[in-house]
Amino acid sequence: MRKIILGFFCFISLSVSAQDYVFRNYSVLNELFAKDSYHHVNGEVFVVGKTTQNQGFLSKYDAAGHLTSVQYVQASALSSFNQLSIIEKYSDTTFLIGGRKLMDLSAPPYWESLVTLVDHNGNMLWTNTTNYGAVDSEIKDIFVLSNGNIAIVTSTDNQNQSIIEMLDPSGNSLWSNLFSMPVAGFEFNDLLSADNQNLIVCGSFQDQGISAGIVAKLDSNGTILWSKKYEDPYQPNFIQLISLANSFVIANRGNAGNQIDLVQIDSTGALIEQLNLPSPMSNFEEDALKPLFKVDSANYWYWIGGAFGSNAYSLNENGNLTNNESFFHWGNIQNIEQDTSGITMLSNGPMYGIKNQTILQKHFSISHADSISGLFNFCSYSNAENPIIENSIIQSNILIDESSHAPSSPTFIGFDLIFEWIQEPFCVEFLGGIEEQTLSISPNPCNEYLQIIGFENQSYQLFDLIGNKISSGTVPFSNRISTSELNPGSYFLTIGNCTSQFMIVH
Repeated sequence: MRKIILGFFCFISLSVSAQDYVFRNYSVLNELFAKDSYHHVNGEVFVVGKTTQNQGFLSKYDAAGHLTSVQYVQASALSSFNQLSIIEKYSDTTFLIGGRKLMDLSAPPYWESLVTLVDHNGNMLWTNTTNYGAVDSEIKDIFVLSNGNIAIVTSTDNQNQSIIEMLDPSGNSLWSNLFSMPVAGFEFNDLLSADNQNLIVCGSFQDQGISAGIVAKLDSNGTILWSKKYEDPYQPNFIQLISLANSFVIANRGNAGNQIDLVQIDSTGALIEQLNLPSPMSNFEEDALKPLFKVDSANYWYWIGGAFGSNAYSLNENGNLTNNESFFHWGNIQNIEQDTSGITMLSNGPMYGIKNQTILQKHFSISHADSISGLFNFCSYSNAENPIIENSIIQSNILIDESSHAPSSPTFIGFDLIFEWIQEPFCVEFLGGIEEQTLSISPNPCNEYLQIIGFENQSYQLFDLIGNKISSGTVPFSNRISTSELNPGSYFLTIGNCTSQFMIVH
C-alpha cells in the first residue's frame, strides 16, 4: 500500500490568500455523504449532502479549510427528512441549493423537490418546491441565466416525466412546462443556457429495456425546438453537459457494463466524437451527480469513481489531456473546481476506515492545493492516461411530449445550526497496512502528560476537534508530551502519517 506524507504549505493566489489543506469530516452519530461543493472567491467552501438518516446538511469552511459551521434543514410537521445534492453560485453573496424533502405525514409519503436561495451565513432567503401530486421528485439541476433568472430541472421517480421551470430572482415562477414520453425511465438530468436565450437539456429514456441518451433544445419559453436521441451498445445515460467555445460536452453513464464515456456534439446536436476514459472498478457507490467542471471555454475537468477510488482528467475541447494532467485518488470524487487560487476537491471516503483508526462509517474530505502537483502531495498521483476515441454512437430525432404545468411559488424553510462533526487534518486513504506504524499513546484520558511509544525525536502536532493546530514540537527521549497547560477536551496527535485521538481531563 502506498504511504502518504501530508505536507502543509502556503501560497498567495491572485484573489485571496489561502493555504493548501486536506481535511476529513465525519460524525460520531451519522454516516455522511457529500454531494456537491462551492468554492467562493474569498476562499470559503460550502458543502451540501445528506446523512444516513436522510438529513440534508450545509457545512461551511474558512479559507484555510477549517470547519466553521454545520447546518441541517429544519424538520417540520410535513417534512422530517431532507436530502441536499446541488449547490450553485447565484451572486457574490448568495448561492442556490437543490434537493428534496420527504412529505412523510401524507398518504402515502412522497419526496417533494426543493430549491432554495441561501446567503453566506446559511440563511434561507426563499424556498421553491415542486409538487407532482404525491409522486417522488427531486431537483436534478439549477442554472443561473445572465439576466438573474433561474432555470431548474425536476424529475420524477418512475413516472417518465420532468419539469423545467423558470424562476425570477425572488423565486417566483415565470413559466413551468411538463415533458414526458410514453416509455420507461424518461427523465431530464441537466440543462444550461446555450446563448442567453435558448436552453440545452440532456437526459435519458428506456424503450423495451434499451437505454438511450437525450439532448433537446428549448426556446426562452420552454418550447422544444429540436430533440434527439443517441444510442450505442453501452446504452447511454446522459447526466450532465457543459458548453465550450464551439461544442457541448456530455457526461454519460452507460447502463450496460458501466461503460464510461464523454459525448461531444455541435450546436445542432450532430455528433463530433465520443471519448472513452480509463476508470476504476465499475462498482459505483454514491456516484458524482455532476462529474464535469468547466475551467474556461476550451478546457474542463471530468472524473469518475466508486468505492475503490477515482480517476480525474483535465481535457481540452479537442479531447486531449491538458498538459498530460490526470490523476488517481483514493476516494470517490464528487466535485473538482479550478480557479486562480488553485484546485478544490470534494471526495467521499472509502468505506473501510481511515489509516490506523477503525472508523467504519462514511465520511468525506475537502482538499485545496495551488496546483495539480500540490494536490499530489496529499493523496493522489499522476496517471496521464489518454482517452480512446470511438464512433459507435448513432444519433437520430425523437419526439418528446410537452404540456403546461402548474407554477410553483416561494415558501420558507430554515436551517438548524448543529455543530457535532469531527475534522481531521490528514489524507483520506484506505485503512492502514502492515508497513504503517501504529501510534500508541497512554494514559487516555490524560492529565499532566501524554506518553508515546516510539517516535523519539520526530515532529508532532496537536489539533483540536475541528482541525485547529494547538501546538507542535519534537517528541523528547522521555516520550512524554506535556498536556498540563491545555484545556480539558478531545484532541488529535499527529506524527508523520499516523494520528490518534485522546482526551485531557484535569
